[in-house]
Amino acid sequence: MASNTSLSSLSILIALLFLTNCQAARHLLEETPEVESPPHPTIPTLPKPELPPVPEEPTIPKVELPPLPVEPTVPKVELPPLPEIPKVELPPKPSIPSIPKVELPPVPSIPKVELPPKP
Repeated sequence: MASNTSLSSLSILIALLFLTNCQAARHLLEETPEVESPPHPTIPTLPKPELPPVPEEPTIPKVELPPLPVEPTVPKVELPPLPEIPKVELPPKPSIPSIPKVELPPVPSIPKVELPPKP
């Protein structure tokens, strides 16, 4: 583990390096001249081509469908009533005997060991 003095000297060294880098960057920014960008070339606009007229869609005569044939009605068939099914009585469910709860002996307490004091 590093001592407090070495940690503080290391942090001071890092701070100095950071400050010198900031000053060098500011110095570079002050001395560099601004570069003028060349003007953007203009793109000539092309004339819009004339489109041919849209052809008209020919109208198709609507075909008449023949009428639907009439389906003959089917007579309704009557079904005989269903016979009643006798209800079967089930015997009562047997009861489940309750299991007696087993009582456990109390847990013995573990004595706490006291450690000798640190020198």
